Order: sequence, then C-alpha cells, then structure tokens
Amino acid sequence: MKKRIVWGIGVGLLAAALIGCPQPTDDESSSSGYFKDSLKLKGNVYKSDGFTDYSENRTIIATGSSATIIGGTGKIANKELTFVIEKPSATYPLTDTSFPLKYYTGGLKPPAGTTATYTILNLTTENGKVLTKRRLTQNPNIKFETVIYVYVSTNVRLTGKGTSVADVDTITNSGNSYTVGSSDVTLNLKQGWNELYTTVEYKNSGSKYTIKISDPSDLRWLVNQ
Repeated sequence: MKKRIVWGIGVGLLAAALIGCPQPTDDESSSSGYFKDSLKLKGNVYKSDGFTDYSENRTIIATGSSATIIGGTGKIANKELTFVIEKPSATYPLTDTSFPLKYYTGGLKPPAGTTATYTILNLTTENGKVLTKRRLTQNPNIKFETVIYVYVSTNVRLTGKGTSVADVDTITNSGNSYTVGSSDVTLNLKQGWNELYTTVEYKNSGSKYTIKISDPSDLRWLVNQ
C-alpha cells in the first residue's frame, strides 16, 4: 500500500500523521495510561512516513506548556527512542483555559478553586524536529490518533461538555468541511504523568472526536521531517 505524509494539529501543541495501514509499535509499559512520578518512554522511531526507520542519532529535549525545558534525559540511538522524566522542573496553574479544546464547550475544565498545577510534555530533537506518537489512517474515513502526556501535581478531574463544531480537514489537506461531534467526558487525572489518547474521525455523517486516559499499543513514534 502506498503511503504519503501529511501534517496536522493535535490539541494545539503536537501534530503530524501518516495515511496507510495500522502499524505495530514497541512502547512504554503501561496498560492504563497512568505513570506516577516516573515516565519512561521507549520505542522504535520512524520518519514521518511511518515505515522508514529514523537512523539519525539525536539528543531529546523536553519542554513544557510554556516552552520551558522541564528536565528528563533521552536520546534516539540505533533507531530507538529512550526517554525518562520524573517530576518536571516547571509546572503551571491548572485553569479553565489550560485545555481549550474546541470540541468541548469552553474546553476541558478543572473543578473551581483547584490548586493543581500541570504541564504538557513536548519532545524535540536537538536540531528542532518534533517527535510524537501518532497514526492517521484512511480506509475510507480519515481517523487521526495521537497521544499527549500530561503531568499534574495532585489528583484532579477534568470535565468537558460535548458539542458539535464545524471543522476543516487540515490533516490530509483536503480542505473538506465536516461537522464533528463529541460526548460529555470526564478525565480523572492522577498525581504524576497521565497519557491522554485522542482521536478525530472525519466521515460524511457522524464525524466525532474522543479523548480518554489510555496507552494505545499500536501507534508509532514519528519524527516530523
């Protein structure tokens, strides 16, 4: 099957995709999406076509929600990612505007008066290439999957009110318009690192967006070229 590369947006921070067949992955060992205070990432790394090995050896830099370096050590060596981070060196107040997902009315919201702080993990190589765990398939509907790692200082619940929004397919650059719906959601984040698994599916009728705490095993680490 012929595959081609596309560039898209994942929760406003991380993005990129592959159109083609689902690909297996080696990855970090969690079946639940919770990692406490030690997040260990490991897996084969591919170019953004999703099947060509990424053969460059690179140092990994971790930044948080405000582009501040937050610690951790990692590298890509011999076509494999290894990365470890414990408590990030910088976190930020968790507010109503921390997760402004358009697929939920007003975004995802924490309880009023929460004292929790948070950060989102962004990984890049030392030469500025973005590294994300993702997949995009088209068979025939377009489905983009990605994960986001979020650290919170204490257990906290995020809630979102489902809605329907007009959306334009920027993932495959078709420019087609869709009405994307979502259901009400509750995310019970635990103190430490949490893995949020998001999907957006475009189809002629019933396009939808979902987000949940999960560690999908069939996505791949891709370096945006």
